[in-house]
Amino acid sequence: MNKIVQYIKKTLRNISLNHKFSVIITVSVVICVGVTSIFSFYIFGKYNQLLYHNTSHILEMTIVNIEKDLKQIEKITDSIIGDSVIQNQMPIIQTEEMNIMYSESIASINKTLNEYYSDGNIISMAIYTDNLRINCGWNFLDDKHEVIQRAILEAKNAGGKTVWLSSGRSDSSVICARDIRQVKNLSLNSMGVLVVHVDLQDILEKQLVYYQKLNYNPLISIVSEDEVLYSNLGIDLKVKRKSLDNTYSIMKNSKSEYFVTETQNLFLPWKYTMYIPFDSIGGSIKSLRLAMTIVLVIVMLVAFGLSIKIVSQIIKHFDTLVNKMHTFKKGNFTIECEYDYTNRNDELGFVHRSFDEMVNDIRQLVNDNYVKQLLIKDAHIKSLQQQINPHFLFNILQTVNWMAKANNQTEISIIVESVGKMLRFALDEQNNVVVLEKELENTQNYIVVQKIRYKDRLKTEVDVSEYLYNQKIPKMALQAIVENAINHALENMLETCIIKITTEDTGDSFNLIVEDNGPGIQENMLEKLENKTVKPSGLGIGLTNIHKRIQLLFSDEYGLELHNTGHGTRVIIKLPKG
Repeated sequence: MNKIVQYIKKTLRNISLNHKFSVIITVSVVICVGVTSIFSFYIFGKYNQLLYHNTSHILEMTIVNIEKDLKQIEKITDSIIGDSVIQNQMPIIQTEEMNIMYSESIASINKTLNEYYSDGNIISMAIYTDNLRINCGWNFLDDKHEVIQRAILEAKNAGGKTVWLSSGRSDSSVICARDIRQVKNLSLNSMGVLVVHVDLQDILEKQLVYYQKLNYNPLISIVSEDEVLYSNLGIDLKVKRKSLDNTYSIMKNSKSEYFVTETQNLFLPWKYTMYIPFDSIGGSIKSLRLAMTIVLVIVMLVAFGLSIKIVSQIIKHFDTLVNKMHTFKKGNFTIECEYDYTNRNDELGFVHRSFDEMVNDIRQLVNDNYVKQLLIKDAHIKSLQQQINPHFLFNILQTVNWMAKANNQTEISIIVESVGKMLRFALDEQNNVVVLEKELENTQNYIVVQKIRYKDRLKTEVDVSEYLYNQKIPKMALQAIVENAINHALENMLETCIIKITTEDTGDSFNLIVEDNGPGIQENMLEKLENKTVKPSGLGIGLTNIHKRIQLLFSDEYGLELHNTGHGTRVIIKLPKG
């Protein structure tokens, strides 16, 4: 046995990828079809049980809906016996004196009954006293009828509770009776009996319409103790049942097989039994089994056909990768491919993207080495240029300033003077860190130039604590943030842009805050820029550089925080004291 296994392994190792994939797919299809065939009967058995359970649940919900209609009728009786007209007029008609008030009381009671006679399930309503009957509706029973006498007697003995009983008619209607008690002064004296004639058959037929549309054709019987309230059965009930569950079973007779469920009424002593022809439920299962067999055969044939196509597609991408490697081996870093693997998320896509990234990295390293040599030369040239004495430029700016003053060009004079101070600050200060006072002066010079440019569209408010003037800050950091506020707030709004510069003492450190009333910035923008989830532009590059400068000069505890206030952007520069 071990030799056979070793032989199979050796054979599989040496055959081509095309044949390997064909074997794997073929074996997988055979196993799947085999397992599906073995467990098909088990699955259908579970399906049958689930179908039985769901059918039973649906039938139970139908019975719940029937009970809702019956409860609605009880609510109507509650409203009638508690109606102020009934309570006020019933004591009057109990007297034997026939007068105008007596007639008006009967008319009022009759009108009230007609107002409640709106439920389509009610055939008629009547109030019975010892000496008269007040009714509305049609086909009502005579007060001497045996069922009415029984209903009146049971209602009076029920102490105000509802009494349900069969009408004794062939239309399967039922009687709902309530004793009318006098509520005034809580005397609870009996003033008569309300009898409601209910069309039970109509209630049931409305609920069974849904099943008839599904060709279920359910049969139902309702029994109260030993009295049959409703039944549309035409089958022999004296047959054996096969119990499937505590709530449903299968019943067979000489002609048919029925699915049976039984439920006890929750508020009435009624027992519901529903019968559905089993063929209307299980007929679809037989069709499903046949369809399942056909589908399995088709799937097996299609799988064999598609396996050749799938394997050829996979091998095609491996061949493409091999060709890329040969091209790269020849020293060609520009590899063209007819297929785009950028959005392909499987292993082949990962391998191709990884190889392409490796080629790009190597190409970048080669290019970087060349570019670095150029940058070194460029830096050397700039170093020579910076050796030029800046006093020549200051003298020129000074000359322009005096010429502007001589020609009464005040704004030009202010701009030139501010620019000269900014240039002197940038060139004279050799350190990367300056005191806050110097940084504020430089920023103020920048703001002066911008205010002349934007006129009334720009306003600034500076409220910096003087005791923080000697604290250290990266050179030109504040000016860069104010510049960003102007470029990305003022340029994108029509209203006046207000920029506030304030400080906040936090103990061992302090916050320098720059806030504007512009359109705002995305939340977590700094984190997105650092993680490169957002491509940096002018704003992103400047903020990222300042943040990194602060952390390099002080520590990672300090840096920038960006917040969208809902009405602008707030930039917090967190700096140490000392």
